[in-house]
Amino acid sequence: MKHCYPAIFRLKGEGLPGYTLCFPDVPGCFTMGDDIEDCMNMAQDALGLMLEDVDEKDYPAPSLITDIDISKYPEGTFLSYVCFDKELYDENHKLSEREAILKAEKPIRELLDRRRMKIKDLAELIGSPYRTTQDWALGYSSPPKWTLNLILDKVFGTI
Repeated sequence: MKHCYPAIFRLKGEGLPGYTLCFPDVPGCFTMGDDIEDCMNMAQDALGLMLEDVDEKDYPAPSLITDIDISKYPEGTFLSYVCFDKELYDENHKLSEREAILKAEKPIRELLDRRRMKIKDLAELIGSPYRTTQDWALGYSSPPKWTLNLILDKVFGTI
């Protein structure tokens, strides 16, 4: 489902190229880009990071763009909606996270750290002996690549 939030775009200022962007409805969510297109792409990621662990029903309600006063901001400031697609973000995030895990020196440790999992939880999820999973996490041994892919499929919920 897509969610559209009003965003305040401001020139970076002091001769710097690009824009900064903040979301009045998502406190602490801001980003910047070298141009408007880059800023919009970065805004998608910023929203994704801020809303990643929030249930969609608990997302902040977006304001109407007409209710936001930008008169206090410097000249060149403007408002626009930024649309965020949770499903697309999750799919892209899982792919890039998976690639990072596969490239890691200790992929199981990387998986555990990224997913904030304990060795015991992973061992139970994949049906592996605790000691084997522990050895993988510590880098004493590594699962075969095909096994690692199956583990990632299981953790990411694709099987």
